[in-house]
Amino acid sequence: MRIVRLAIVAVAATTFLTACGLGANTALCAEATKALLDYTSQVTSAGTDIAAINKANTDLSGKLTDISAKADGDLKKTLDSMASTWADLKIDASDPNSITEFTSKSANFDSELRAACS
Repeated sequence: MRIVRLAIVAVAATTFLTACGLGANTALCAEATKALLDYTSQVTSAGTDIAAINKANTDLSGKLTDISAKADGDLKKTLDSMASTWADLKIDASDPNSITEFTSKSANFDSELRAACS
């Protein structure tokens, strides 16, 4: 379970912390970064509590959806896609593929979000 938690945090941190640029959407990119930091704190605090991790995923999805509602263009598209991915992410201790699926889905978000925020 620790590996799952660390993988989620690592993927999320990589995705968001490199995302903010100097474009018109800087404030929204900063909001997305804050949402990730909140998410990272929730997941870290959850320890091995899968229900709490899944709740953090749902919370992040909601925050990204809210931010996306204020965005347009590529940033909106990227945030919508990320929100959808986190909404669908349900960690299941009996299914190691649940984290593998998330990791593969989110692998492209880093470059997409950086591009949308530049």
